[in-house]
Amino acid sequence: MPPEILEYVAPLIALFGMGTFVLIGMHLRYKAKASMQKPEEVSQLSEAVDGIYEQTRLLRDEVTELQERLDFHERLLTQGKSQDTPA
Repeated sequence: MPPEILEYVAPLIALFGMGTFVLIGMHLRYKAKASMQKPEEVSQLSEAVDGIYEQTRLLRDEVTELQERLDFHERLLTQGKSQDTPA
């Protein structure tokens, strides 16, 4: 490689290298800031999630009870129809 090319290539490599280090540093700083949350926020989020789980459990229980009632009434209707038809 001729020495004249090194006059242009070496500064470009140094510039890209420094830019890369600056971008990596900015990325790490952003990640560190984003990951730090206040304890109050964490506890509020945890309470909200617990509340959602509890509501979901209650809804599942209600749906299960409604399904059992529906099955019971369907059996009653089926038995009533089979008794009404002459054999």
